Amino acid sequence: MQYDDSFRTLSGGHEPRDWQRTLASESDCLNRAARIQTGFGSGSGTE
Repeated sequence: MQYDDSFRTLSGGHEPRDWQRTLASESDCLNRAARIQTGFGSGSGTE
């Protein structure tokens, strides 16, 4: 299963945003702050 398919399944059919795809594609866990406006899926980026 690809990331987009998994995201849609887990989020109730929502499409991932570009920044979520980028975050998911990184193999290193970087300690950084994500400055994202409310309503842009920031909670889904941490699931």
